Amino acid sequence: MATDPSAHQLRLLLVLAEELHFGRAAKRLYISQPALSRQIRSLEEHLGVPLVERSTRRVELTAAGEALLPHVRAVVSAVDGLRGAAEVEARPPASDRVVLGSYVSGLPAMRILLDELRQRHPVPEVEWRTVGPIDQARALLDGDVDAAFCYGPMPEGIQTLPLATERRLVCLPDTHPLADRKAVTLADLADLPVVGFSPQIDREWREFWAVDPRPDGTPVRYADQTGTTLEACIALVAWGTASGSSPKAAGN
Repeated sequence: MATDPSAHQLRLLLVLAEELHFGRAAKRLYISQPALSRQIRSLEEHLGVPLVERSTRRVELTAAGEALLPHVRAVVSAVDGLRGAAEVEARPPASDRVVLGSYVSGLPAMRILLDELRQRHPVPEVEWRTVGPIDQARALLDGDVDAAFCYGPMPEGIQTLPLATERRLVCLPDTHPLADRKAVTLADLADLPVVGFSPQIDREWREFWAVDPRPDGTPVRYADQTGTTLEACIALVAWGTASGSSPKAAGN
């Protein structure tokens, strides 16, 4: 018997229906392509009908997928309306303090948002707290911070707003033959193990930044050492022959 799908799965289907490409849709959603594929298959199982036709060259909605799409939009819209109304009802009295978390500093989007915040809602005090990959989601879900500037993907239950797109950097020991190149491909790095983030960090987040699996489906080979912060992972790369990756701003 088919069971009820989640609103999260329905949102994923809407983005896939717009892109008709698992790779582009996953990039928009800040999740890995295999994770998106698993969620769509789970949604099809919940509904009891195939929604997407997959091939090596293209992705298309099935006739059932096309027919159900207006209903999916209506459900997602209703959930958004419900969530918005609930947030208004649950909102505590106005506070004169906002607690913000940040993994990195100096992002242009941070200054723009803070200026807009002060213009719309003058806040006498803004408290900053450092949050990293290991605690950024927990800090938000537990209410330790009101909002945070983070690098996704984020787990379900956290509302996100993409602020910027940055180039991804590869981190290599300065003695490695590829270290002097201005750009490398994932194929160039195929034989190098990756310094991974600690298992304490959300698996989807770790796999996204390691590009695991690679576009050809090859699983990543991880180094024995792991880190709980970007700085720790970069230090491990500098000491060995493994590689790592980071967003451009965090790698500066």
